[in-house]
Amino acid sequence: MDLLQTDKNELLHNFEQILSHMEEPVLVVNPMYEVVYVNTAFEEMVQQPAKNILNKNYGNAVGCRYLVKDDHDCGFTYACNICGFRLSIDEVFNSKGVSANNFVRDFQVNDQIIFKQVFFKAVPIMNSGVLNVAIIITQTKQVD
Repeated sequence: MDLLQTDKNELLHNFEQILSHMEEPVLVVNPMYEVVYVNTAFEEMVQQPAKNILNKNYGNAVGCRYLVKDDHDCGFTYACNICGFRLSIDEVFNSKGVSANNFVRDFQVNDQIIFKQVFFKAVPIMNSGVLNVAIIITQTKQVD
């Protein structure tokens, strides 16, 4: 392995360490909208371990209530065309730029319905030459 590759591997390891210790929840989705990475803060937010989230559609990962209501997969419910996460992810995949957004909606966490206002950024990142999108949740507020 050459020095440049060694430096790159070390840099990737350091970024992994930073992400895993961030207080902001982070998830990364691939072009199929499947979750390929979550940090500890995201696991805590959705009260699910990474093994229950990875390789699943992001709607399942964030606890989309409409999956249960409509008995459909993420991308096929009546609310998908207004979903703040989906719209921002689409925007990043199409423009390859950063998208910032916020919305209020209901989430299902451990069989409990919770209304939250979510502030987040969607950021394009490359993974093995493939465009992915990192969702960085910068703030959540419970709404009554």
